[in-house]
Amino acid sequence: LGHDYEEMTRQYVDFMPKKIEKANEEYFKKAAWQVVSERG
Repeated sequence: LGHDYEEMTRQYVDFMPKKIEKANEEYFKKAAWQVVSERG
């Protein structure tokens, strides 16, 4: 559980913010579209 685990964790930590950022983007686009279509 020494080096390999650290390596995995580092990759995970580097990767997650990008994944989260993209998910947030998608979510806000959908939310914005809903607001727009509800207003007509």
